[in-house]
Amino acid sequence: MSEPSSISMEHEGERISNSIFINYQGQIYASVPSNGYHLIKQADPASFKLIATNSQRNTPFAIDQQQAYCGNKSIANFSPTTAVYLGNDYFTDGHSTIYCAPFTEQNLTLSSWQNLVETWLYGLGLGEKPQVYFYPLVRLPNSSTPYKALLKNNLATNGSTVFFRGKLMPDAQPEQIKAVNLQDEDKRLRSSHNLYQDDNFVYYHNYKLPIPSSKHMYSFNVGNLFKEHYLFDPTTGNVAMNNLVFNTDYAPYQIMSHHGGHVNHVLLLSKHGVYFYDQAKEKIKRAGDNPFPDGNWQEIAPLIFIYNNHTYFLQDSSISGQKRHSTGLVSRSTSLYQLEENTTDAWEKIADIHYGRYGQIWRKGKDYYFFDKLGKTQLSNTTLYRIANQTAVKLLLNQANPNDIRKMIKEGALVRVSAKKIFQAKSQYRNNFLDFSD
Repeated sequence: MSEPSSISMEHEGERISNSIFINYQGQIYASVPSNGYHLIKQADPASFKLIATNSQRNTPFAIDQQQAYCGNKSIANFSPTTAVYLGNDYFTDGHSTIYCAPFTEQNLTLSSWQNLVETWLYGLGLGEKPQVYFYPLVRLPNSSTPYKALLKNNLATNGSTVFFRGKLMPDAQPEQIKAVNLQDEDKRLRSSHNLYQDDNFVYYHNYKLPIPSSKHMYSFNVGNLFKEHYLFDPTTGNVAMNNLVFNTDYAPYQIMSHHGGHVNHVLLLSKHGVYFYDQAKEKIKRAGDNPFPDGNWQEIAPLIFIYNNHTYFLQDSSISGQKRHSTGLVSRSTSLYQLEENTTDAWEKIADIHYGRYGQIWRKGKDYYFFDKLGKTQLSNTTLYRIANQTAVKLLLNQANPNDIRKMIKEGALVRVSAKKIFQAKSQYRNNFLDFSD
């Protein structure tokens, strides 16, 4: 089957109200991110339309005179003529209430082999285009009390029960439920879209976590670990990551750092050791002994610490396959190092570079150091550099930009420091001989 190209549809088709839907040559297509455009064969182009919402984002919900749709899929037993928007991506026809997600998810029920076969059949005109990604659709239980949106995102209630993206939040109290505070790296607070609490319970999405709710708990994310939503209760020291709770027997935990840039893991300190979430094994693991057993340590700058007159810093690393038959990610690590040079002089902060966004200059006796905050995504591979000469110090003080910093690293004006590894948190995705060097 010859499928029109996305470019042809977007240039020659008529987009319907700035939505995901396009009318192209008298047929309706839905854009499914990561899966291209899908034809909605049964859609009636003449009556196909969106319904009024107050949402600022594009909704994948639409109706025609016969059916309602979530993405490219029709919604069974849902009347398009009485459909209304409730808010937070919930819709009702007065009898049924559904949640139609504004994002796509991977179709985990479709195996690689099925995808291959369905793609082959589709190319021959003998089947439908394989649905590799889809817009989640959830039908809420029938209720004698009408549903309504709750808070600003994700939630709905019928007055007695609460739902997150259409899924029940067990025992949640609608009159008490609220978003957990999300603390940014600069300590500013906003509302989490992933963690919620009432007076008794705390939830990650619709999962009730086995730790008590507290008015002091807050959520945080670190660096580019966008899928890891951490919950911390400073009163008990309990920690959760998504729906996983760190062993409460090892609490209280301390968050080693809220800063990203040069870390692949969030590290939690306990008197029993250092713990982290292993993305490869999808479980919580121990990295080693707590390097600061009495808890009297200080993070003087992002990922730079002092303890008992010694300096430590966190550093990320990764290994990828280099051979043609063995490419892809092998492992990711986050290690703590102890500085082995100039161990006697005290630290003195000299300046922030571009308000601290690029890094900081510090002095230790006669030596100057650059604390990098750009990270590997900006091709700056080390947290802590020694500045080789005063010319480089002056250039950094003159508000050097990332290109200047990369050039200084390449030319040896910023030098890797001498340090020894204390512990390593590691996620091993597969074995590779190169990984022995990590």
